[in-house]
Amino acid sequence: MAEPALLLSEQEIQSLTGRRRTGAQARQLEFLGIEHRRRADGSLVILRSQVERALGAPEEQPAPANRRKTAPRFDLIK
Repeated sequence: MAEPALLLSEQEIQSLTGRRRTGAQARQLEFLGIEHRRRADGSLVILRSQVERALGAPEEQPAPANRRKTAPRFDLIK
């Protein structure tokens, strides 16, 4: 399965904010508590992880290392 893109697309930003103009989108993102940046051309840059964090998606936990269960070796003690 392909990994989702690092940044939201323009269509995703429009869907998330319900707004078409970047100024209105920025205001909506601020209201939602989603960090964003503005490019030199005026478009918005939003990390997908920021949206997930702001909207309460569970944090991905790292897979536990495969550790062997060990017991003390009392037979080695003199």
